Amino acid sequence: MIHTLSRWFSRPLRQMPQAFAALSVGLLLASCGGAEPIRLAGGGSDGTGAPPDSAASGVITGFGSVIVNGVRWDVSTADIAVNGVSNRRQDDLRVGMVVTVTGKRDSAATNGQAVRIAFDNLLQGNVDATLAANTLRVAGQAVQVSSDTQFEGVTDAASLRVGDRVQVSGFRERTGLIRATWIGVLATANAIELTAPITAVATGSIQAAGLTIDIRSAQLVDVPGGGLAVGQWARIALSGPPVAGTATASRVRVLSPVFATGVINVQLQGLVDQYNATAGSFQINDRLVRLTANTRFVDGSRANLAENSPVEVRGTVAAGVVQADEVRFLPDLAGAAARGPVALVEAANGRLLMFSATGLEVRISNDTLLVDSLNPAAPLNLATLSTADDVVALGRGSASGGGGGRIDARVVQRVPRGAPAGIDGEVTSASGTRLAILGVPVEVSGATTLNVAGQPITQADFLAQATTGRSVRADGRFTAGVLVANVVRLQVR
Repeated sequence: MIHTLSRWFSRPLRQMPQAFAALSVGLLLASCGGAEPIRLAGGGSDGTGAPPDSAASGVITGFGSVIVNGVRWDVSTADIAVNGVSNRRQDDLRVGMVVTVTGKRDSAATNGQAVRIAFDNLLQGNVDATLAANTLRVAGQAVQVSSDTQFEGVTDAASLRVGDRVQVSGFRERTGLIRATWIGVLATANAIELTAPITAVATGSIQAAGLTIDIRSAQLVDVPGGGLAVGQWARIALSGPPVAGTATASRVRVLSPVFATGVINVQLQGLVDQYNATAGSFQINDRLVRLTANTRFVDGSRANLAENSPVEVRGTVAAGVVQADEVRFLPDLAGAAARGPVALVEAANGRLLMFSATGLEVRISNDTLLVDSLNPAAPLNLATLSTADDVVALGRGSASGGGGGRIDARVVQRVPRGAPAGIDGEVTSASGTRLAILGVPVEVSGATTLNVAGQPITQADFLAQATTGRSVRADGRFTAGVLVANVVRLQVR
């Protein structure tokens, strides 16, 4: 399945139950919904008797235990809930699912003990229209897919058919568009449900997810004293498929934005919503975020904030408002990723080089999560890596590295030596059937060539589009200084 990086990552048996997903999904999230959505709330203790002090929402980017927003959460004593059903197993989670976690983080904010982790889908319903221009329609709503969207039950978006019942995880723009990070086919016919902000209220109806929804016969649950209002997030069950942009609700449940008692530290990934430059505030889902004079901006500045900008916010909760310590811009869903041999380690300079001593530069920072799949209990750092190792690196790609490409790593994982190699990032040069992706030479003459939907195209069509600056994914074997690809795919980015 070329649309995922799943084969690049190593995982213990039962910790990653099937071939799913790229750590590349993990840079983004957004709002999630489900049967009984969890809105960063929860109780209990972390197994040590201490109440939770931290909360996170984000896309699962790896396992061992569960990695969300660059933090490895131990879920051995946690309540795992899937679409409102508690006491589920870690095996029921997938990379690409948007989840919420409550628990206690360590002082370095790289590990945590989870009290609760919950996945709730954003939308479930029938496919109304199959893939066109990277967009599906599900239950009357536009669902945008990319080369990083993860699938379960089908290999890719092009395999979905009208009438297929699916659930979608990802993040939603206020207009109703969903940017999908994970889509799973449902085996049984479930009710049509969606989670979205209410954008308008009228007598007997509301607008949400781009639909006008009749609520006159709906059961209203957890509605505040002031009634339904614009800006509230709600889980809405429909009595039937939408028709011409209208639908009838059987149930509307307003979701509470209140953090759990004791939660101080938060990490939220999502889309900037209702940005007020004058007040220095915006929302992620229904969470109010306030900027301060001390807010740090990473990979951008305050001037880059705009509606629907994907960001990760780290901060503390005061009077129910997130005071932003850091805002990290996340310009695309996947960034860049590579799997292959370590050629040089420079611990003093905080970097390693992959493929060759003048090859892909991988920069390590205090924010980089290092995972050792060969010995999960042992710490991994640059001092313990060597040229005898293979690694997978995920992060922000750039064409400015010493060898022509660089990844500022969010995650680095040591994996078994000798596995297939791969590179996913920007084409930095192209000549005939030889590309350079982030500076890594890639020969595509013998490769299967795919478009962004994973469908075969001719080599000539592929090379006409795989020009400098275009993102391409290549899988193959690294030999004699060249990654000899067996499959290459154009990326949406």
